[in-house]
Amino acid sequence: MSNIDLIEQMDLHLRAWQDSGVEWLPRAGGAMIIPENARAQPAAAVPLFAKAMVQAPPQLTVVSPYPFDPSLFAAGQIPLPAVRGDVGPPLLELPVLEDYQRERAMKDLAYKVSQCKKCPDLVRGRTQTVFGIGPLSPKLCIVGEAPGFNEDKQGEPFVGPAGELLTRMLLASGFKRDEVYICNILRCRPPENRPPLPEEAANCRSFLVQTLELVRPSHICLMGASATKYLLGRDEFIGQLRGQELWWRGIPVTATYHPSYLLRSPAKKHEAWADLQAMVIRMGQLLPEKNG
Repeated sequence: MSNIDLIEQMDLHLRAWQDSGVEWLPRAGGAMIIPENARAQPAAAVPLFAKAMVQAPPQLTVVSPYPFDPSLFAAGQIPLPAVRGDVGPPLLELPVLEDYQRERAMKDLAYKVSQCKKCPDLVRGRTQTVFGIGPLSPKLCIVGEAPGFNEDKQGEPFVGPAGELLTRMLLASGFKRDEVYICNILRCRPPENRPPLPEEAANCRSFLVQTLELVRPSHICLMGASATKYLLGRDEFIGQLRGQELWWRGIPVTATYHPSYLLRSPAKKHEAWADLQAMVIRMGQLLPEKNG
């Protein structure tokens, strides 16, 4: 990605946050400044990010975003965790926006997703994009692989048989479905429900990262190998990642099997249950008591 592409990308992020009422984004050692007269600039003007680099006071030392990181907050020099794919400042150290600002930014992001045409094969085959659903600041966020047939028709992630199993898994772990934020690596259904291709995941990564930054979950549960591969940058099988203390930008992560896989391989359900039990304990919560 060239410097021009990075500047254009950051410009789009800053404009989205401007529309949500954000005037500046704090960072370690200073702030990234959005000029007061930025709204008066014509569309063809120098990008806001470029202006910030020029107009910011020298003592603030505004720097370029992290290489290849699509984060809304990808400016600054904050020590990064060593996990591959864990690029960006710790999630819970980002600026705390008002809920109405986050809701407006989420709606803007959902609209951008609906207009995305980066993956021609996915665009041709989709009925609609599938963004994500759930509350802001949840204790738990579920990240799956991609929409399937039912998700593509209904516009909501994890519906149909896999969604029903996920709902039961959540209830057994002490969570109601509407208390959890649920999304996928991809926002479009791949043909024949095949796994996401690397270029498709790369095209959709900015939407995923920005969603997680706005949602600000306390814990993330990655379901399936595609989720761990494309969020964490880990190529191991789920069987190898299960039980590990994983992290993404300071957020604890649990890796387990995808509900669709469990429907095909019910013998693995006891392993998934063990993963969820460990996750709940790691979150500092008690498992609900079994009735009867």
